[in-house]
Amino acid sequence: MPTGSMIVEEMFHLVHIASIVEVDISVRKQAVLMSGICVRGRSTNLADETD
Repeated sequence: MPTGSMIVEEMFHLVHIASIVEVDISVRKQAVLMSGICVRGRSTNLADETD
């Protein structure tokens, strides 16, 4: 049987990994949003120039 402290350590470890993954996902989402805004901005600028 694992001791209480080992279980607690394992829990901390899992929470730590989960938080890293969550941050990674949110950062990626933000990057995608930012690039989407940039691309949209560029395409509208090009459209304005052709008018």
